[in-house]
Amino acid sequence: FKKYAGCSVSDFLNKNPSVSLEEKIRSFVTEVENLTKIPDYGKYLTKMLEWDEFILNDDRHFNNIAFVYNSETDRFSICTLFDNGAGFLSDTRFDYPLQKDIYGMSANVKAKPFSESFSKQTEACRKLYGTQLQIADNICICKDVEEKMRSEYGDKVTDRICEIFSHQKYLLEEYLYPSKESVLDSLIREA
Repeated sequence: FKKYAGCSVSDFLNKNPSVSLEEKIRSFVTEVENLTKIPDYGKYLTKMLEWDEFILNDDRHFNNIAFVYNSETDRFSICTLFDNGAGFLSDTRFDYPLQKDIYGMSANVKAKPFSESFSKQTEACRKLYGTQLQIADNICICKDVEEKMRSEYGDKVTDRICEIFSHQKYLLEEYLYPSKESVLDSLIREA
């Protein structure tokens, strides 16, 4: 961002501290679209932040929002969503110990990059660009994925992920759409 806009994202967004969250997001999206010529970037950003809210990813800082540059065509494109490793209260060593209640901890997860509140930043994005994330209401973590998680992370971590996943589906019904057929696909394939 700094290379093309001449200042950091933080400096750009804080030029006028009295601007609303919605206006900060709109100006960021407009600047990104002007710099990259990527159309409808606001919809992509909204989906990214909605996904972060769904998985409780507390690590979506501006260095985790990227673009792909093709030097042959001199064009930018959106980058595949990456660095979701801080989702599902995964920092069990410091921020989210396994012995603590997930419901209390999940209510206190701090979002990034525009607000510490997931709901405030996704609400601002949705006002501007509409709801973008759509997840089949019958999505589940399939047995193969659950077994692999248990073998790699153990029962406590896997149980936590499954419980958070179910809880987030309950809390964020607006991202779910009715599915006519049974889907036994994993969260990974749905994402």
